[in-house]
Amino acid sequence: MRLALIPIAGKQVARRSPEAACTIEFLGGSSAGDWTDQVVALRQLLNQFDPHTHPDSLAAGHAYVDLLEHLY
Repeated sequence: MRLALIPIAGKQVARRSPEAACTIEFLGGSSAGDWTDQVVALRQLLNQFDPHTHPDSLAAGHAYVDLLEHLY
């Protein structure tokens, strides 16, 4: 479930939603700072997963966070 919520948190970050901070904290990350810090937190959350367990989902998650990082 945590892995599935990371793109949702990323969407909230992209929209500059105040809910992004709550979602990131719910996932176990630190949401302090601006959107760039939140993107870093999402990447750190993704790095906590075993790459052999869900390789396709992790690759998609990393691609999404990469895209989010380059939006601004």
